[in-house]
Amino acid sequence: MELSYWQSRWKKGLIGFHLNQPHHSLESFFKPYLKENDLVYLPLCGKTPDIKWFANQNCRVQGTEISEIAIQDFFKEHNLNPTVSQSHNTTLYRADNIELRQADFLKDAKILQSTADFIYDRAALVALPPQKRPGYIEKAIQILKPGGYYALVAFTYDQDEMTGPPFSVPLQEISAYFDAFVKIQFRETEILETLKKFQERGLSSMSEQLYLFQKPQI
Repeated sequence: MELSYWQSRWKKGLIGFHLNQPHHSLESFFKPYLKENDLVYLPLCGKTPDIKWFANQNCRVQGTEISEIAIQDFFKEHNLNPTVSQSHNTTLYRADNIELRQADFLKDAKILQSTADFIYDRAALVALPPQKRPGYIEKAIQILKPGGYYALVAFTYDQDEMTGPPFSVPLQEISAYFDAFVKIQFRETEILETLKKFQERGLSSMSEQLYLFQKPQI
């Protein structure tokens, strides 16, 4: 999807993809792989409360989001008063151990490489159409340190029954992206019964996949 699509949805308040609580996978699936002071990176982060959850684990948290509305809402909703500065034609918001960068993730050349201990991708890959996903994954992987973890939440369903986003990203595609990584964890759960809005869009089945990959050491 084009950036204007997402910016328009934030302006109109059409953010059904946003969850008001941290994602269930954090406590039950990914937490054992976090360490205090880890640098956690969230691409295309919106205003997800997952940001604050990671900060509460004593991690350093960085995220990239194109919508100024989303970033400002995040700090307001968590009663944080960020400092705001300009860097390389983007805007940086910082408060405590959280830094959010207003930028186009796919075009931002100033994102540092090999700095993150942990990448958390809950709603980024599944928000992108097929032609944009390889470039996105390539850039996200560059941010991750050797030995670091890539946590991914994805969905699979019959794409003929519903147009994305969120898009269905099949296991074969994800396995190809992370072919050189070690698969640490995997879980698949049927979730359509809890997502009535997707049933109303015509879906007959939808499953959620949780992946945890580790980047090889150099």
